[in-house]
Amino acid sequence: MRLSSIALLCGTWFILSFARLPSLLFSGGIVVVFLVLYYFKPKPLLLFLLITSAGFFYANWEAHQRLSWTLPSELENKVVTVQGKIISIPEADGMNTSFLFHIDHFNGESLKPVTVKLNWFKDAPSLVAGDHWQLEVKLKYY
Repeated sequence: MRLSSIALLCGTWFILSFARLPSLLFSGGIVVVFLVLYYFKPKPLLLFLLITSAGFFYANWEAHQRLSWTLPSELENKVVTVQGKIISIPEADGMNTSFLFHIDHFNGESLKPVTVKLNWFKDAPSLVAGDHWQLEVKLKYY
């Protein structure tokens, strides 16, 4: 069990060594190859490599999912109401204060939690990590 956990962790870490994400077909193909090899010759090393490749595929799939999201064009530069919690220590830089904000309500509706970086320009109040806020924000995609 411990060795399987290490193998899965190695696979998820291995994705970090790539400058660009490989295709899902490539990473899925690796899993299939090790699955077939393990099916015909069940050896501990092949099982380790199979679990490592599964971790690699999972991390690659998750990265593709996160990077494929874009802000809908109808929401860009619109003012919306969000509720959530400050999850980082706010950084003041002259007239700008930036922080990570964990949104759990968007325009009054509950949603799957999303983390965004917010900037508060001019006269920011005392912001503390862990505080809950309801804010009106203008969304921009960077």
